[in-house]
Amino acid sequence: MWIKNICHALEFERVDRRYVAHLVWMDHDVLDPPATLLHPTEIERWNQFKSPSRRQQFCNGRYCAKRALSPYLPGVSMAAIEVTSGVFQQPILSGSTATGCGVSIGHSGTVSAAIVFPEGHPIGIDVQVINATKTAAIHSVLTDNDHQIIAHTPIESSSAHTLCWSARESLSKVLKTGMMVSQFIYEISQITRLNETWWDVRFAHFHQYRALIRVQPTMVMALCIPKHSAISVDALA
Repeated sequence: MWIKNICHALEFERVDRRYVAHLVWMDHDVLDPPATLLHPTEIERWNQFKSPSRRQQFCNGRYCAKRALSPYLPGVSMAAIEVTSGVFQQPILSGSTATGCGVSIGHSGTVSAAIVFPEGHPIGIDVQVINATKTAAIHSVLTDNDHQIIAHTPIESSSAHTLCWSARESLSKVLKTGMMVSQFIYEISQITRLNETWWDVRFAHFHQYRALIRVQPTMVMALCIPKHSAISVDALA
């Protein structure tokens, strides 16, 4: 079950040190007025969106990002925090609000998630709603190697395709390239089941990263992290 407005502190163990990130996800829309959630600069961008659904997704994503940032900035209102965008639309914590921190945001339908992490330990997050239309689109762009691995993954086909796509999206966010490169770049090399809901995905061309994927009946969440960073999936339950 996906839980509204839950913030997890995640500890990633390395040989030399420990890194702490903060993850927030929720499964429905934020209903707060934009003026209480968004920085004045963000409201200017919000006003540029014509679609009500795009406006709502923007609010949802910013809410999750700022909630994930809140342990670093106790007592600071959300409207005082600006999450801007880079040239490839990657989210950036602007100014001195979170020196040394990075942020990654994902949303699909009414599901949104964000993670704030130390810049020295990059993380990318993605969420995807599972549906037949999206599965067909994913199938059309995956590589033959991806298809072969998916065929041997012991879960339902739509979930397997969405798992693979979400892993790719989370890697693209770490690399800050988006999906604007050849799909062969993001090929997967292995999918391993960790427990009832969590999977481990490895990449054919980026051996230094792996994706931890949570698969639910209607949606998927992916966290792309450095391969040798240890974390118990129980911490993500």
